[in-house]
Amino acid sequence: MTHGSEPRFGDVAELLDVYTRVPLAGPAWEEVHRRSRARPRRIALVTVIAFMAAAPALALNSSVRSFVGLTRPEPVLKQAVPLLSAPVGNGFWVHAWTAPSSTGGRCDFKTVDRRPTGRTTAEVNGGSACSSDGGREPLTRALPDHPLVVGLGISRRLKGVPANWVPPIVSGAVLPSLNATRVEVVWNGGSLRLRLHDNYFLGGSPELYMPPFKNFPYFVVAYDSVGKEVARRRLESPALLLMNGWKAYSRAYTTWKQGGPVSARERKQVIDDWFDNGKMDHVHRCAAVRAATGVLPTDQRFASARDALAAHARHIC
Repeated sequence: MTHGSEPRFGDVAELLDVYTRVPLAGPAWEEVHRRSRARPRRIALVTVIAFMAAAPALALNSSVRSFVGLTRPEPVLKQAVPLLSAPVGNGFWVHAWTAPSSTGGRCDFKTVDRRPTGRTTAEVNGGSACSSDGGREPLTRALPDHPLVVGLGISRRLKGVPANWVPPIVSGAVLPSLNATRVEVVWNGGSLRLRLHDNYFLGGSPELYMPPFKNFPYFVVAYDSVGKEVARRRLESPALLLMNGWKAYSRAYTTWKQGGPVSARERKQVIDDWFDNGKMDHVHRCAAVRAATGVLPTDQRFASARDALAAHARHIC
């Protein structure tokens, strides 16, 4: 591809659930103990189930499809309706569309270029999903028993012109009755706000490309107008790291979790995590949990904390 040309990239679609704060100061034991006695803060979580129409596992070339009477549905671009557009970084914009399919169904597809506004005549270069028949609504929609639907598209960085690389793209829909006004990707130490329009969301960033283990887990979270969380969905960790399944991810994560020195900051993150509500809500390295257990005061007031951290270390190490 020459510099300035529009991208072609493989769309890795995955079914895809915390908000965390990063403490900065060292432990103040009296304050830690005081907070541990206070009523735990409550965060409303909505359990969701990933849902997406399954694609056929067998791909047939055009001649075989013609021979057996199968026609591959494709979007009718002249009748495409834009859903929304969003920047994804590196100078690119992604545009989500819905259109009738060539076989009487529907197609949802994306185009990627360097324009803030999409063109219906553009090439479908950001992935697509089509039904062969029936239905006038977009395929990407949330249902009462599946209130948050999330998709992730990642293009591997290849050798060549870095300016032509398209960063990861997150897209999906939230159930209208939840009245979501904001959707974000959140992780340990950061967040990314996605564009939201008519219950469809879209966005992306280079920050989502092969992030460090310390940032995991990643979630897509929907909020209402007063900032209350109404739904969340976890992004698949292996997909974010372009790994071949959970086994490969687990091996790499275990290596990271158990190795390397532990900083004072990392110990404090473990301690604050437990004293926040009496539970371990975030992912920590095995070595960090063991180190945090070792620096807790021997005061009887901290006995339950020492026991809890020691039990957590036994669980993850």
